[in-house]
Amino acid sequence: MLATWYKEQQNNDNPVVIIIDDMERCCASILSEFIHMLSEWVLKVPAILIMGVATTVDAPRNVLPSNALHRLHARKFTFQSLPEKMNYVVETAFVKQSSEFTISHKTAVFMRNYFVHQNGSVTSFIRALKIACAQHFSTQPLCFILHWFLRDEDNEVPQSHIYGLSQERMLKLAFDLPSWKSTNNQITQLSGETLLDGLTQLKKLHKTWRMVVLCLYEAIKGENVQLLDLMCEALDPKGPFASQFDIGSRVLPSDDSTSQKFHSLEKNKGLINRAIRRVKELPANQLLVLMKAWEKHTVDVPEFHSEVKALVLSLLKLEENGESLNQNKVEMTNTRKQALRGHLNGADKNLRVANEKASNLVDLMVRRYMCPVECVALHEVLCFDCVDQLQAALIGDMRRRIQMDLQDFHAIIRCSCCSKRGSTILPSMPDSSIMYTLAQEHGDVVNVHDWYQSFKSVVLSTHMVSKRGKSRSKQHSPTPKKRKTTSELSQPSEASIQARFCKAIVELQVTGLVRMPNRRRPDYLQRLAFGS
Repeated sequence: MLATWYKEQQNNDNPVVIIIDDMERCCASILSEFIHMLSEWVLKVPAILIMGVATTVDAPRNVLPSNALHRLHARKFTFQSLPEKMNYVVETAFVKQSSEFTISHKTAVFMRNYFVHQNGSVTSFIRALKIACAQHFSTQPLCFILHWFLRDEDNEVPQSHIYGLSQERMLKLAFDLPSWKSTNNQITQLSGETLLDGLTQLKKLHKTWRMVVLCLYEAIKGENVQLLDLMCEALDPKGPFASQFDIGSRVLPSDDSTSQKFHSLEKNKGLINRAIRRVKELPANQLLVLMKAWEKHTVDVPEFHSEVKALVLSLLKLEENGESLNQNKVEMTNTRKQALRGHLNGADKNLRVANEKASNLVDLMVRRYMCPVECVALHEVLCFDCVDQLQAALIGDMRRRIQMDLQDFHAIIRCSCCSKRGSTILPSMPDSSIMYTLAQEHGDVVNVHDWYQSFKSVVLSTHMVSKRGKSRSKQHSPTPKKRKTTSELSQPSEASIQARFCKAIVELQVTGLVRMPNRRRPDYLQRLAFGS
């Protein structure tokens, strides 16, 4: 069956991956037979077998017989450490150039604290990130502009009509954003070109901000620093490094007084200052590795890229001179020792100059481009900042939220027929909402039979009303209808009502609102939530 499925064109791009969590807990004979079977079918179903080992890497030799081992082409690997996984997630989601969605400083701090309180679980952080994305895309009507940020050519105004939004409505929503109102009150002509200029500026500054964060992280990651901590500091709109940017993202003049003020603020605090200081202290080989990494990150910023390339060349030359001196050191006579000392002193001086240049370069990067996204106009388009909503979704009273959603379902599904129902139970309501509302009439235990009869009467009420209306129309109609209309809804069967009833009960059980009957009282179930 698996081979037949794998033959299909859409399924045979990659080999089948089979994961065994802990091979040492498996039965050796069954696992050996399974490996034999996979090897016999390997031409039709190429497979990769991933086996987890809890003790040592020679565990397969101790568990499997030799004939099974011979059929395996084994390779060993280890998982990344938890900090490495976390840094990879943060870099991919927020810092890499392919990412445009971002979060505010308060949201980043909350997600970091949530990650720590959940015992450092990467799954918990990814869950928070998914909820933040979902809430941003469901509450921000201009989130479709994120697709515009991913395009290489950004000289056209985003086409809002593709997403069901008129151009006039898009412009009104954009120019009503708080970040735009607080920075561009002097602009009177609000057109598509004005919006395009603002979005282009936002895209440019967000891109260079990520470049600076990556360069700083390359400088400091050898000291067991988490990228999320560095990102929280770089996102702070009230931090010392954001003080040189006004809310409209225009850089203040970087004269000597500004530079001195910049260095005097929290001089010995923070990860950013720590990274700048570390660049000054790196030895030649580590500084060369760092400059090569910077060369990749600054490729889209020519003014810094040329400086980094010049530093790489000078460090390479310095490294070659140092190697040649070390090779000739043994062959040198006493008369040339003094000259050797002079060469070494010159090499140390050149290294100090290179360290100073690299430190000044990253200092200039921070002063010019370390602009937090919240300091830029129109940042609400790509930045999620509703930390209260995220907190309520993650650590709030979820049961109360579910009860409110069951009662106010029409606000979620935008149902017009149920929005004015008041306290009346209508058959057009979702089954789980009908069941939850009917349960309010009972105490802490609910009789299943009575509950079902109430649910059944609600479901059939619409058909009873239609029958009464139909009989009245027949009495007052002057001419009887010759044909039956096929649009009439057929009355649901007893089996279908029971199936809907059981499904709704399971939904209430999964959401934690009821507890299923036990053997002592099979006709009663217990309510676990009262009121909202």
